[in-house]
Amino acid sequence: MDKLIKENSVINSLQTFSIFRRMFLSFISLFLMFTLSAQAGEIFGTFTVDGEFAASGTVTLYDRNFNEVSSVGTDGIGRYRVYYPESGLYFLSAVQAQATTGFVELQLNENEKNLDLNVLITKKDVTVHGTVTTPDGSPVSFADVGVTSASAKLEKHRITTDRYGHYSGVVSIPDFDTDLNIDVWLMGGISKIAGTNEGWPVYSSKQRSILSVDQAQLDIEYNIEVPDFSEQKLIVTDLEGAPLANVETVFYQKFSEVEGGLTFRLGNAKTDDNGEINFYFPTINDSNATGLQFTLTPHSTYTGDFNAELAGFTEGPDTGEALTVSFEKRINPDIQLGSTLTGIVQFIDQYGINAFVDADISIMNSEFEIVEQKASAEDGTYSIEFDAWGSYYIRAQKDSFKSPWKKLIIRSEQVTENIVINSNEE
Repeated sequence: MDKLIKENSVINSLQTFSIFRRMFLSFISLFLMFTLSAQAGEIFGTFTVDGEFAASGTVTLYDRNFNEVSSVGTDGIGRYRVYYPESGLYFLSAVQAQATTGFVELQLNENEKNLDLNVLITKKDVTVHGTVTTPDGSPVSFADVGVTSASAKLEKHRITTDRYGHYSGVVSIPDFDTDLNIDVWLMGGISKIAGTNEGWPVYSSKQRSILSVDQAQLDIEYNIEVPDFSEQKLIVTDLEGAPLANVETVFYQKFSEVEGGLTFRLGNAKTDDNGEINFYFPTINDSNATGLQFTLTPHSTYTGDFNAELAGFTEGPDTGEALTVSFEKRINPDIQLGSTLTGIVQFIDQYGINAFVDADISIMNSEFEIVEQKASAEDGTYSIEFDAWGSYYIRAQKDSFKSPWKKLIIRSEQVTENIVINSNEE
């Protein structure tokens, strides 16, 4: 009896499983039929903007009444795929930022359609002009104004202010709303502040602002105000207090950790006969606290330690001042060491072919006096002996072609400097 009950139970279980199996297969069939009927066809392709993949674009399909049917984002190389339920009239639109194809009319059937889309961005020329001044209205002459835009693929367009602080330049940007980065650099030894000691160099790091350009704008006046500047005096003397002239000094700005902790080179100058460099630097307070670092290299004829100070400031990071000051002193040894400079001269001809050549090499000292001339070997190699460490300049010449003068720092017994003469450069 028990055996019979067990057999009936197994049979019932098999029948129940068979019924559920048939129901599941029927459901899958209905689902597939519904899906296939809901997606009668598909459109796929690649969306590009000015020939570059639109990696963050959106492609949308609309029916004849402009109701959205399907929408999808492009992948990293601009590919898309959208579906439609039945044959008929549709409109396709692809958009990335302000670049758009508009509505593309399509008559679609129940087949696949490969449709690549590309938007060519129309450019316009915009004139940007204005005046760079300090807060009291003093013009800043010979400042470097840089205009850039990542979204507009505009690399740095440089404009220099005239002696009255005016600047004007034409930039080519896409014909829609665009944000431009405006960077102002005040270059030591070049930029000047009108109405002040105009012989003094002005040092300041880059100052950035954002200029929004509407699509309809073709001429923009953009006046720029840089911070107030204060007079500063760097003093360099020997250990007895006598002034040290011709000390080569490089100015660096040291940003706080909050601002990234970077050290930025501002420019360079030399001490005068009084051992001083008078210059302008932005007025520093707690809101724009920063650091100045000076790297000082005395003339090679001066040996041993020396003193350096920024008038009115104490060296060190924890002085309580908004402007911190530090010095890196490059001390010439008491016994002047010689040095051997070696390298290779390379020549690039008009076809871009490189070759090692014999050339005439010239060396100038920091006073721009020629102190050595020598020819490299036929394989381009050369070797020059120096009696003293210091700053020099080097250039090579082959026939009428010359390399640019390049600064050379000799501060070790072995120095290598390769020289390239490019015949395609002036």
